[in-house]
Amino acid sequence: MKKVKNNIALLILFAVIFTNTPVMMAEGLRDTVSIPKIIINDFVDAFNDLLYVGNNVIHTDKDGFLMAAGIVGVTGVSMTFDTTLREIALKNQSTGADNVFKITNEFGNGFYGAAFGGAIYLGGLALGDNEVRITGRLIFESLLLSGAVTTILKSGFGRARPYMNTGETDFRFFRTDNSYLALPSGHTTVVYAISSVLAARIDKWWSYAGFFAVASLTGGARIYYDQHWFSDVVLGAAVATVSGFAVVNAEKNKKNGLSNLKLIPQPNGLALIYFF
Repeated sequence: MKKVKNNIALLILFAVIFTNTPVMMAEGLRDTVSIPKIIINDFVDAFNDLLYVGNNVIHTDKDGFLMAAGIVGVTGVSMTFDTTLREIALKNQSTGADNVFKITNEFGNGFYGAAFGGAIYLGGLALGDNEVRITGRLIFESLLLSGAVTTILKSGFGRARPYMNTGETDFRFFRTDNSYLALPSGHTTVVYAISSVLAARIDKWWSYAGFFAVASLTGGARIYYDQHWFSDVVLGAAVATVSGFAVVNAEKNKKNGLSNLKLIPQPNGLALIYFF
């Protein structure tokens, strides 16, 4: 019983320390904010970013329609290479390729992707670095947004995976079994969702080249393991890249005061307010 009481006391002490731990702001400000308040504010900011993106989708302009048409067009063209690239991948199985793709395939694992974003977020939180912490938050936003779109498209298209050997044109719409969830590639979505945020946050030519090159290796692994067609990878990359750039853009516009739909903390809770 004494041990239980001691454990409870330690938990209470930890909660008190955690709640009142000050974090120095990265910009050099002297103000301090408790960690729980920072986390709550980040949740609100994430919600506002996604609202901003959703509002832009609903009120999209000519450029938005052109981009969507471009993605559909590129995906359609890439389908003409599906069978050829699958045959090349199957004919070039080797120990060396196995060793490379075994690693890069895991880059697209959703659990690892979320853990990576969490590590960046917690690192920024622990170091008091706002920009690092925000980058971690934006990775989560990108994963959430692109993951939702990819999941809907997967089920809607119901495209057979290559290993089913029913051909690249086998679409059985609104399927939920894994063998018919090829388009778009989920692993590719995960790695491009992360890469696009990191590249855009650093915003240097080498960041785009480097992160997208690594992400492409994951897409290649999905073709190599006969899990996806080339066009599945192309669409997954497109959905994730657009999502990543969209949340980074939402963060920039929020700083510029351009987001008019916001979740605002109130004394008695949170309120969703539209600013005219």
